[in-house]
Amino acid sequence: KLWEISKEIMTKIKRGVTIFPVRGGYTGNSKSILLCAVRAIEVTALNRLINETDENAFCIICDIGDVIGEGFRRE
Repeated sequence: KLWEISKEIMTKIKRGVTIFPVRGGYTGNSKSILLCAVRAIEVTALNRLINETDENAFCIICDIGDVIGEGFRRE
């Protein structure tokens, strides 16, 4: 489902994503996580998209101070 979520974010929200390989600290199982920076006004759409694609997805939403890069500009 991670690849489906990634594709949906890129096509519907028009944001880039980064996929990291990780290992669970408790289980030791190999997994992947997806990182995506969005504006505050896009969080609701992102949550809806994730829930529609994978209702069991685990999401962490953090407020960050600044994002610099393509698609984000300094104000």
